[in-house]
Amino acid sequence: MGRANKPYSRHDREVVLSHLADVLSIDQTQASDLIDRYADEIPALARVLLGAGTDNGRQWSSSILAKIPRNFCSIGDYSCVISKQAGGGRSSLKFLASTDNVDVEDVKNSPSAHAETYRAIHRGLYAEYGRRYKVPGCEDASIGELLMSWFDVENAVNKEFSRHPWSSDTNLGQVLFFLENGLEWNVKVQFSNYKEFKSRGFNVASPWSVEFATYKVELDRYFGIFDSAVFKLNLSNFNSDALGIHDDWSLYELAKEIDGIPDSLLLLFGVHLSVNKALNEAVTQNEIHHSAFEMVNAFVSALNDVGITEAPEHVLEHSFEDCEEALRDLMLDWFGPRGMLLGKHSYFKKPLFESDIDNVLRWTVPLRDAYLNGRGAFEFGELGRRLQAAKSMPCFDSFHRFLLVVVLISAYYGGVSVDHEIMGAKNRGKAVFPARGTQRSGPSVHVEELLLAAFGQIYYSNSSFSLIAEDVFSYAEHRKNIRELKMLLFWRFVKDRSVREICMIFLMLRQSMLEEAGVDFYPLSP
Repeated sequence: MGRANKPYSRHDREVVLSHLADVLSIDQTQASDLIDRYADEIPALARVLLGAGTDNGRQWSSSILAKIPRNFCSIGDYSCVISKQAGGGRSSLKFLASTDNVDVEDVKNSPSAHAETYRAIHRGLYAEYGRRYKVPGCEDASIGELLMSWFDVENAVNKEFSRHPWSSDTNLGQVLFFLENGLEWNVKVQFSNYKEFKSRGFNVASPWSVEFATYKVELDRYFGIFDSAVFKLNLSNFNSDALGIHDDWSLYELAKEIDGIPDSLLLLFGVHLSVNKALNEAVTQNEIHHSAFEMVNAFVSALNDVGITEAPEHVLEHSFEDCEEALRDLMLDWFGPRGMLLGKHSYFKKPLFESDIDNVLRWTVPLRDAYLNGRGAFEFGELGRRLQAAKSMPCFDSFHRFLLVVVLISAYYGGVSVDHEIMGAKNRGKAVFPARGTQRSGPSVHVEELLLAAFGQIYYSNSSFSLIAEDVFSYAEHRKNIRELKMLLFWRFVKDRSVREICMIFLMLRQSMLEEAGVDFYPLSP
């Protein structure tokens, strides 16, 4: 009887209810209450979801990493742990792929196709939001529209964006990228000062407890921005003269403006899609990095067992480009058909052939480039030059190429595999090491993530030119804890917050980025 008075149909309700709890990370009772609270928006949200796939819109949710069920999450003071099953077991880094050339059973089931589905949903949410709340005759975008607007990576100045053509997202989604990189940069600056004080170089193993404490301090700083945003938002309900906030008048006025933002489920749903994608990608990284540790720890331990604990001196005499022949000879001497290590340890059971060695050397180049465009930018690239100022800069040289060779050979002997970026009934996993006779120029995104994670685990857990497995586990655990800190940053930004709180935090972060890095966001039509 009561349903006849509702502005939505039974079917609309079923469509929205089938997704809402797991997208917002709440329980079904809370989701049902939200449907009643936002009853007028339910038909619009149902139209968007039905337009994105079949079977009540269910088909799209795993393809765009849309869901984080609350029962798969454990949230602590300085950790956010999410099970791989949160994404239906299909979490992936496919949106970070550099090309569409991945192994899929259906050409429509590709990174670009999934990226288009993701954009189509956001386009639909943006359109429905504008249809309901756009002020007639107003040229300026509202705060809600600004937050939901599309940021295309083709317009980005940052080189890291250009490597990932399918990573376009809403403005809020791009804020997550800048949040993570801002956190990394601030930690590097502070930790660089610490190492300068302790006379430590970049190639010296770091005291990880100090680094982790530095991350926690920076995380608390961001949480302070979040709390300040909510506090100032609450102040907007009171008289500014009585509260003495004249010197913060701009934010007071901002809070007043936010007070008029529509309390929209369309906006709330959209921002959760962006943060869930980022969280599911972090879950995938955790899984891959654990596999990297198991792979490289076993191989380096075997090398240590036969007396190899550092890079050979004759390899270190060359540059990255000029050490290829020395590395080729080394691989033949150690692991070739007549290699000295074959049979010396139970781990080294099969030889490397010339085609395997060709693949190893070929792949070290794109791996180097990927590293220098990612984490390595803080140490070897432009960010590193800014960080080091007038001090000498380290060079990505023959030692680092030797470590990449070690990582690739560890994949060969470990027989390691990773999930496909897009899994189907027949293609759930693939070998990390390229099959003999293949001429792939470089690794796919999941393989690249594993190999570079293994490289970092060896490089940063050792001092000077050492190659010792003992501290690899401790360092791998340290990096896992840092990733969980970053996931908590994303979680606290959006989860369990109102629309007004999210908008206020977004604008305060925007202001902070404008002041610190000159970064701004502007509305682009989805």
